[in-house]
This record gives sequence, C-alpha cells and structure tokens, in this order.
Amino acid sequence: MSITSWAAILNDARSAEASFSCDCCYEILNIDGSPGTRVYEFGLTPEQRKQWERTLNDKGRVPFIMYPNMCAKCGKLWPEMFSVPDKEWERYVEKGERDKMLCKPCYDQIKIWIAESRGTETA
Repeated sequence: MSITSWAAILNDARSAEASFSCDCCYEILNIDGSPGTRVYEFGLTPEQRKQWERTLNDKGRVPFIMYPNMCAKCGKLWPEMFSVPDKEWERYVEKGERDKMLCKPCYDQIKIWIAESRGTETA
C-alpha cells in the first residue's frame, strides 16, 4: 500500500472521529461525548487532539505491526481463504496444525498424500 493510501486512511479515520466506538479518549480527557454534544457531532478540537496525543505519548504506544496470513506448509503470503467442513479438516490436517492456515493447493496436495497412503481416493 502506498504512503498516499495510508495518509488517506489516516485522514478518513480522523474525519470519522465523531463516529467513535471507543470512549476511552473522552473518558480519560473527561469530555462528555454523549449524543447532542459538540464532541459527538464534530470530534475532538485541535487542542483536545493534541492533549490526547500527549497522553498517548506519555503512556507509551505499541506500534501497529501487520502480521500477514501465510500458508503453514509452503509459506505463501496472503493465500486466498477457503472453507471446508470441520470433519474434513480434522480428517486431513494433523492435530497440531489445525489452527494454522493452508493455501488451497497445499490443502489439496495433503488430501492426495493422505488418500494415497490409505489407498483411497480424495473426496
């Protein structure tokens, strides 16, 4: 994603501040954010936003780190998600790996290997 795209997302988030789902900044800054108030309609003022930024910086922040989805077998990043019934997943994916993600080609290959080892055909 380009820097321009990230900047647009950040600006959208700031402009959507009035439709907040977390009241923590309003509680910590002791601001009434109930319907009908200025802050509910328009969000924080520039000074309140600066005060909130100072509060966050003083407390310390945890940076956002994107951890990609990846296939546990081949390592493909962001594989397309697919769905199979639980019973089928339990039949073909070993117990210690069931909480991991697989890409469809790897899942299909695992099914083939297991069917071959059992002398059966895949479903």
